[in-house]
Amino acid sequence: MASALEVTGNNCNMVTQAETLMMVKEHLIESYGVVRYTFSIGGSGASIVQHWIANAYPGIYDGLIVVASFPDAWTEMMNTEDCISLVDYWTTPSRWGTGVAWAPTDQSAVENGDVPSSCVAFTLFRTLFTPADDTGQVPAATAYNPQTNPSGVRGTLWDYGLSQLGRRPSASWGPVEEALGYGFANRPLDTVGVQYGLKALLNAQITPQQFVDMNSHVGGHDIDYNLQAGRTIADPAALSIAYRSGYINQANNLHVPIIDLRGTSNADLHDTFHSWSMRMRLDRANGNHDNQVIWDSFTASGFVPDTTLETQAFDLMDRWLSAIESDHSGNSLAQKVVANKPSDAVDRCTVTETGVAGPCVIPANGNPRMGAGEPLTDDVLKCQLQPMDPTAYFPVLFSDAQWAQLQAAFPGGVCDYTKPGVNQQPTVPWLTYANGPAGQPLGPAPVSTTFR
Repeated sequence: MASALEVTGNNCNMVTQAETLMMVKEHLIESYGVVRYTFSIGGSGASIVQHWIANAYPGIYDGLIVVASFPDAWTEMMNTEDCISLVDYWTTPSRWGTGVAWAPTDQSAVENGDVPSSCVAFTLFRTLFTPADDTGQVPAATAYNPQTNPSGVRGTLWDYGLSQLGRRPSASWGPVEEALGYGFANRPLDTVGVQYGLKALLNAQITPQQFVDMNSHVGGHDIDYNLQAGRTIADPAALSIAYRSGYINQANNLHVPIIDLRGTSNADLHDTFHSWSMRMRLDRANGNHDNQVIWDSFTASGFVPDTTLETQAFDLMDRWLSAIESDHSGNSLAQKVVANKPSDAVDRCTVTETGVAGPCVIPANGNPRMGAGEPLTDDVLKCQLQPMDPTAYFPVLFSDAQWAQLQAAFPGGVCDYTKPGVNQQPTVPWLTYANGPAGQPLGPAPVSTTFR
């Protein structure tokens, strides 16, 4: 079965995706009978649907086959904000300081080993952040325009999730919001304290002057996504909601079998490390990743895996879920998943163009946020800050002028990635937004009662 609202390119709202999936399952059951178990297969945006629904609304899926996967969509929106800001800076020499230039190899180093085209690919999602109607589907008379129609329909991802995110408080309002008397949707984007290119600086891949200039001039975006001198600031309520809702997948309810298929790639947005980010989140939340298997194959098409793997994964998932179905012990689902794991449900990696199998290793590449020191879990929307310390950059030495410029770029301090993100918290399963933003747990399932 399939549904258009499960296609992330059509609908990137997790709650309506989950509700749609339940309704489609209901229709199928009413038409054909009770299903034994439900598993899915899909790549890229379809992997997002599987990962975050299985964690936020456990029980809808019994197993996941994810291809060219991402843990969730909103982590990638964070990466999109970083990439848009960096690419705009790199491609605008008028914003560079004296004696600064940016070669592709420099940009790749800032991207934590990705080729520059990876960040360029993320800039295609700019339209999700801008309030104008870029689709042409909203009548012009009703579309948002800050001058002529400020109360019109806003085309941002966050405004689409207004019923979940709620409105920005008056303390955060910009001029348009002040004139309207209400705030736009809370937004979780944040770049405050992020030291772009930190690893590249410490590895002598970029110069101190490049590091200082980039972090001083990269800027950020206001609520209408106009460039501003200061960094992008998240609305605090959006941070809490992003985590507890599961929009940033914390994996704490993700206890189903997962087979992760991908082709090796670091040349576009489907980087191999995303599979390992999911694994690190599973380890952090559950103490292990025994329910996840990674099959990585080298193919000429990059991130698309060998198609024979999909057939093999389908067969493996069917056997795995059938064994769980037959387990009538009193063990928890998480325990049954591991106890009934087939012997061939193990990591498999083909690491070179020769097709020779080798060990599955964590890839060295990443994204700009990881290049700034974020761990592989890759889920810190807004970092906690720490005071700047010149000894933290050893053996790099800054001139007095460079240090003063760097301090001005980070007036509140820099990211401390040894700590969780601001308002970071586990995902609360089965939230309903019927009573307003932020959501409330749906509560236990209703119990049927026999009556005469």
